[in-house]
Amino acid sequence: MPPHLVEVSFWPGEGQGARLIPDLSGLGELISQLFPLQIAIEAVATPQSGVSCQLEAAFATPAIDGVDFANAFKRSVILLEGESGYQAFWGRHAESEMSNWSYLRPTQPDTHLPSGKPIAFALPLAPLARRLFDQARVRDTMFSYRIELARVDRKPELLRPLIPALAELQQGSERARGLVPGLRSVLELGQQEGWYAIETFGASTEDMYAKSWLEEAIVQDVTASTPVIQREAIDLRWSSKVSFHIPQDAQGYASGLRPRDYVQSVINSISDSTGGGHAPQSFSSFSTPANLNARASSQVGRSYAFVSYAHKNADFVGKVTRYFDRTGINYWRDDSIDPGNKWDEKLEERIANCSVLIACLSQEYQLSKYCRRELKFADLIGKPIVPVSQAPITWSDGLRFMFQELQICPLSSDAGWERLKSGLASAASGIFTHSV
Repeated sequence: MPPHLVEVSFWPGEGQGARLIPDLSGLGELISQLFPLQIAIEAVATPQSGVSCQLEAAFATPAIDGVDFANAFKRSVILLEGESGYQAFWGRHAESEMSNWSYLRPTQPDTHLPSGKPIAFALPLAPLARRLFDQARVRDTMFSYRIELARVDRKPELLRPLIPALAELQQGSERARGLVPGLRSVLELGQQEGWYAIETFGASTEDMYAKSWLEEAIVQDVTASTPVIQREAIDLRWSSKVSFHIPQDAQGYASGLRPRDYVQSVINSISDSTGGGHAPQSFSSFSTPANLNARASSQVGRSYAFVSYAHKNADFVGKVTRYFDRTGINYWRDDSIDPGNKWDEKLEERIANCSVLIACLSQEYQLSKYCRRELKFADLIGKPIVPVSQAPITWSDGLRFMFQELQICPLSSDAGWERLKSGLASAASGIFTHSV
């Protein structure tokens, strides 16, 4: 009997409870309890509506021992989405914009040690997807992260060709020995039941900007996390969505093996909530693809600080800019641009060309969609960020995930202003009109 398939789509709902990213923190546990054979999760990021999710789960039979797993799964998901302000649609609910999409699957085919022995590693991309979702909120682009997971039995015989590489690495240089844990974990996964994963990123076939951005972000993330893997070893191939199958060669099989709790980690990567006991993942900044700054053609005459603030905090930003005037700090603030397309373009240009971004934090700032965009765009393109506040304040949800390592400078005393000056001198000395 073919597997019974349940399809669910989560799309942003209306009302006070709606969120930019669905809180699916209980879904991993639900999937584990109901034990489906295969799962496909596709999270779609759009600048307008945040992140939406499509979910498919295949069960071996409609009912076992009197338990209808498919209907139990459906009822449980309805409860989940009811708590997060989302609507669940049963059956396929694909948006028209996704009808002409292609999918990128990063692989490292035919990877060998200098001796010729084959070697393989898993390249988990869920944490990268979560970081890209945050970046998508400051971009006019649409893309998706899709992961297909299937339960697999023990197949140690498929991984035997990789064992000689493990022995060689253990006897090699310090750099070579650093690869031992990764290869050993794959060999251990072949000894137990777990998951096999195919992770892809989707984008419109015609959206060359989104595709080039995804390619560069993936390559930088993989080479940074696993330095032994060179850019040229990563195969980036776009294709239409293909049917799921588990490779039977050692390298292909090893690259998709995942531990049993991987479903939960994927859910945590998509959802704003990381669940109890999970530390938030650090945010990695990626170098900007060359075409990102193509529109920022006009240049400011000299180095300057971009002052990011909420207009409701005009008194606070006035204190900051008056201090900059007294101290001889060149700055720019958006007090003369009308909102609209020209406003967006001018802000992007000014942030792209600034030497440092000053974030004037407040509750209003952290609730402002436009302030959050400015902050995240600056982080995306690698600009130094100096957060300041009138009084002690903590990062709010969504910003804490990305900027928890940035220490906020309270400007409630003379020492705070001196600390700000010192920090700017270190981060961007060129913004001072005289030497410091």
